[in-house]
Amino acid sequence: MSHLVSSPIKILDLAALRRAAESFGAQFAEKKTFHSYQGETACDFVIALPTVKYEVGVIKQKDGSYTLSHDPFGYEGSRNNDGHKLVGKFGEGLGLLSQAYSRQVVLTKAKSRGFCVQEKKLANGQIRLQLISV
Repeated sequence: MSHLVSSPIKILDLAALRRAAESFGAQFAEKKTFHSYQGETACDFVIALPTVKYEVGVIKQKDGSYTLSHDPFGYEGSRNNDGHKLVGKFGEGLGLLSQAYSRQVVLTKAKSRGFCVQEKKLANGQIRLQLISV
């Protein structure tokens, strides 16, 4: 039985993904497998949280982009299955990690083009970025 879930976001900037992962206290590293319910699954990089056994795999696609894959399976009290901790930190479907990645991409591109960025966190947890020409 497979528990692996792929995030719909297309990763094009690994440096931005690294910064996004680190903003959650996670480590981003080059590694050939990530840990899930199935054991070790092939990948190119991993995002790992301290004290969590399961990891997020960063997998290169044929077009040169990357996708994120993880196993959300787990429950409190389980010593071996702790994918729920990834969901708790990165959101359902890695939505919070995807948002943090998108934020990093926008900040990098905006600053390189001479914009200042104002950021506001909304009540629903989303963020709004406003680019201001200087």
